Amino acid sequence: MENHIRNRTVLITGASSGFGRQLALDLLDYEVDLILVARSKNRLETLREELSSRTNRLVEIHALDVRDRQAVESALSDILSRHTVHILVNNAGLALGLDPVDQGNPDHWDIMIDTNLKGLLYVSKPVIAQMRTLESAHVVNIGSMAGRMPYPGGNAYCASKAAVHALGEAMNADL
Repeated sequence: MENHIRNRTVLITGASSGFGRQLALDLLDYEVDLILVARSKNRLETLREELSSRTNRLVEIHALDVRDRQAVESALSDILSRHTVHILVNNAGLALGLDPVDQGNPDHWDIMIDTNLKGLLYVSKPVIAQMRTLESAHVVNIGSMAGRMPYPGGNAYCASKAAVHALGEAMNADL
């Protein structure tokens, strides 16, 4: 099978654990450069060491909370001035609490919506602006079945993941 992404640069948010970490490991086989973003600097450093021991490709890390719009704008301004991102994987996300909506914690709601939806927008905006100059680029938004099949106590999380799905369709229409 032909490798269509060889020598491309992939930016992954939420890269220090779960799907993001595994994707970074799996992408080693495709000979891409990796820019990995997550909140945990220690986990990112550990992952970079593991990846760098298995490849000569670029593995760049940035400790960044996608909820912090100013920090995202600053970090991405720096990253995009030095790299062309061909593939963006919006993976950063989290779920907090399992309370019924009338007993939910509004602070948890804010964190989930700010991470799962607004963080995705904050990261996507500058990266997509750069991608528009490319012949080919890809944006992958990691959602959840919970966005289509809500579960008890998952109110804000399920809603935020439904919004990720809708946003992906809207991005497709825009682009």
